[in-house]
Amino acid sequence: YQTLQNLDFAVGPEPSPIVAIRLEDKAEAFALWSGLLERGVYVNLVLPPATPEGNCLLRSSVSAGHTPDQMERICGAFTAVRELTAVPQVV
Repeated sequence: YQTLQNLDFAVGPEPSPIVAIRLEDKAEAFALWSGLLERGVYVNLVLPPATPEGNCLLRSSVSAGHTPDQMERICGAFTAVRELTAVPQVV
């Protein structure tokens, strides 16, 4: 959860076993979903009109069954795809 916040993903206000990342752009949501899948991490991609407020969601479930190594690999995959899909900021 903290890693996703540090990567500037819009996650829910409280950590929970269901982690949803909200995205406004369908193309970005698909690119993130696809990039994670290529790295062996499956998350559910939910698109409008099946989402609240017309946002896209990447939803995953985390449990005590995940090992620390698995969580590290998952966080690494999120970091890698975020770097690939991040829009450069104009300074």
